[in-house]
Amino acid sequence: MDSEPTGAQSIEARLAHWDKTYQNYELPNYPSQFAVFVCDYLDNKQNIIEFGCGSGRDALFFAGLGFKVSGFDGSKVGIERCIGNTPDDVSSRPAFKHLRIDGDWSGEQLAEISAGIRSSLDTSQRTLVYARFFLQSITKEEQQNFLDLLLALDVRNMMCAFEFRTLRDEGQSKITQPHYRRFIDSLQLLKEMDSRGFNIEYFVEGFGLAKFKTEDAHVARVVFTSPEQG
Repeated sequence: MDSEPTGAQSIEARLAHWDKTYQNYELPNYPSQFAVFVCDYLDNKQNIIEFGCGSGRDALFFAGLGFKVSGFDGSKVGIERCIGNTPDDVSSRPAFKHLRIDGDWSGEQLAEISAGIRSSLDTSQRTLVYARFFLQSITKEEQQNFLDLLLALDVRNMMCAFEFRTLRDEGQSKITQPHYRRFIDSLQLLKEMDSRGFNIEYFVEGFGLAKFKTEDAHVARVVFTSPEQG
């Protein structure tokens, strides 16, 4: 089971933290280690949907490589920063949009959100759903909304790439300001994805995968393919 989350758990408190972070702090503008790793799984032409795009570092990296990118985040300040960080000469201009993952997603609401995302895709190309350090920033209930959304997208040849802090990372030292974190039981997540028909293509846990300054988080990396590929 996942650990008890740390930090304030209300959606308002969590978004206030990220609004402050994106507004007041200098953040890396180079791609994460995970974004570079994921490139091994990409075709020459591909849709990329990033959830939890933050300041846009990875979305802009993918867009600079010519991929069709859509980035979503619950922080409106983060989305504004993503747009402001987008260079005029980027190879493929990404679309950044505000999206909250909380609440009771009824069938109608889920269908509306998934249809809106799907309409922006080039359905002749493969689609990657990319989420780095996103799952740990949302509640278990919000994670269910997110996983339901993946199936509701109903996109053929879809791949999902997730990186997140694991249970083992809970006791590790952190250098950033205290805030909400959920340390995830990797095997439980694998079971949940399997129950939805997703196939595990790659899975690893360890240190050295997401180093930031003096912090070396214990994280998991998982790559899934959609049920249609099974």
